[in-house]
Amino acid sequence: MSIEADVKASPVAAEEHEAVDEFAGLTRLNSLSPSRASDFMSCPLLYRFRVIDKLPEQPSIDAVRGSVVHKVLEDLFDLPALDRTHERANILLPGVWDDIAAASPEVAQMFDEASSVPPPRTSSPGSTSAGSC
Repeated sequence: MSIEADVKASPVAAEEHEAVDEFAGLTRLNSLSPSRASDFMSCPLLYRFRVIDKLPEQPSIDAVRGSVVHKVLEDLFDLPALDRTHERANILLPGVWDDIAAASPEVAQMFDEASSVPPPRTSSPGSTSAGSC
């Protein structure tokens, strides 16, 4: 059975496969984000684990930080334009962090552990690292 037949058979599936770029024939199912393309180019196995197998991953500290900043900005832009100040963002930040830390205690623990770990050493220009990809 083709994807088109699946889409026609289910109204929910039709929403999931809506056209992203009708001219190019891309749908959400077969489109590729820049970060997923980067995963594939750096390590095809990583791409498989994330996109095809959808294995669960613990978010990185950087991803959590990005989520916090994104939520603060989202809340900030829900306010009237004159209230969108740096000071207001600073006021919103603790509440957003508390919500995220309460929803995922392991995230708060990650930051506690990271603050007690010394920064990583940079490798010398001639050194190589052994990795799977």
